[in-house]
Amino acid sequence: MTDEPQTPHRGELPFLRGKTIVVTGSASGVGRACAQTCTAMGATVLGVDIERAFDHVEEFYRADLGDPRSLDALAEVLPEGVDGLVNALGVPARVDDATALQIGLLGVKRLTAALAPRMADGASVVTLGGREAADWVAALPAIRAARELGFEDVESFLEAQGLAGGALAGFMARALAAWALQPPPPQAAAGLRMNTVIHAAGSDDAPGVADVASVVAFLLSDRSRAVRGAILPADGGQTSEFLCGTHGL
Repeated sequence: MTDEPQTPHRGELPFLRGKTIVVTGSASGVGRACAQTCTAMGATVLGVDIERAFDHVEEFYRADLGDPRSLDALAEVLPEGVDGLVNALGVPARVDDATALQIGLLGVKRLTAALAPRMADGASVVTLGGREAADWVAALPAIRAARELGFEDVESFLEAQGLAGGALAGFMARALAAWALQPPPPQAAAGLRMNTVIHAAGSDDAPGVADVASVVAFLLSDRSRAVRGAILPADGGQTSEFLCGTHGL
């Protein structure tokens, strides 16, 4: 599987007609696929990324999601009453571990917390993560230690927890899944629901990003109002294999 955008499935039903959806990471990969699929399903899509890409969104906002000032400015200019937020921004491979943690965990939480009180009642937040999200309890001590972590404290936190590279990526997936299980941020819109979708690492038998985007779109729709705090694998069985291997099943 490549990370190139794929065409949304033909005949997508208008599950999202009349909704306004914010998609971070909208310029490429699974974020772009989510933006395309939401548009195909009738939504007005507001794209957010550091790289400019306008062709598949109604409006585009350029922001650095690892910079708290940029995040706060973004939250102020996004319109009130949005119906959904897709946290799909991947962490660039070229950044250091401290920046990766700021983008991949703290930035997601800060933007969501800032938007939550201004979203429509019954809005949906969907966060994309790796397969480690399904085994979040394995990182519970570090997750608790990171609960009040600030942007200025990331280097000392990484050193204290011994996190780097692949271990850091796994921790962030677990931490985001555990965060989405908890009650919504303070003063959040009534009925706000938060869920996690696990998407596949690259392999020939993994679902394409358009398939993953369809799962995300379902969680953004009114048809998923009963789904809250779910960790939903959309990875062709990779999570099942990971959990069975991890726990000796």
